[in-house]
Amino acid sequence: MNKKYYWVHDESCSFGYEYDLDVFESMLETACVDGISEQHFNQRIKDGYEMSKPEKKLRHVMIDLETMGKVPESAIVSIGAVIFDPRFGKVSDQTFYEELDWAEQGRFICPETSEWWGRQNPKAREALYGLEELRPVLEALTLWLPKDCRVWGNGSVFDISMLEHAYRQLDMEIPWKFWNVRDCRTVLDMYESKRGGFNKSGNRAGAHNALQDAIYQAKYITMMWSKLLGGK
Repeated sequence: MNKKYYWVHDESCSFGYEYDLDVFESMLETACVDGISEQHFNQRIKDGYEMSKPEKKLRHVMIDLETMGKVPESAIVSIGAVIFDPRFGKVSDQTFYEELDWAEQGRFICPETSEWWGRQNPKAREALYGLEELRPVLEALTLWLPKDCRVWGNGSVFDISMLEHAYRQLDMEIPWKFWNVRDCRTVLDMYESKRGGFNKSGNRAGAHNALQDAIYQAKYITMMWSKLLGGK
């Protein structure tokens, strides 16, 4: 009998089996079960996902910053992050958010960006009144991040580059490997080239809130990943 390959992903994990769908009858109320090819099944097992128990943690992290400039040494207003996995369509409820005392960081403050903040709505400007110091926030972020995480930013030289500059400024170890940095805009360009335009403004909520933007970006990258690769 030919084997059928299925992948299970629930609220806390992703894991797979090579048995018949009947094996998953007791799980259908709390988990999603997708049929996949043998090739993709074997690749996921090679990537470290378990065949029999949900021990593998999600390790993709979407990070978004609100800042006082566009260069890597700019002052950081707030940091938002969410753990997700675009390969399995999962955006978790594990989040990180801090508002910082940007004026005391000893980092660059762009006059044009300061004026831009003055034109934003009161809700967005609430982030400007943060009191947290940069070092303890970066220490907390390091502890929160999954081991061997893959970090995403909206652009290859903004969010992640700015955080890396801040870690170096404080002589702190950067908590991810350089080869594990990912860029939303590359995936967006691939999606639009293959599928047509994507109206970000029409689907966006919580603009200029670092956590809400991070969650939104994780969701659209997960959607685009599925559309581009098809899950099979």
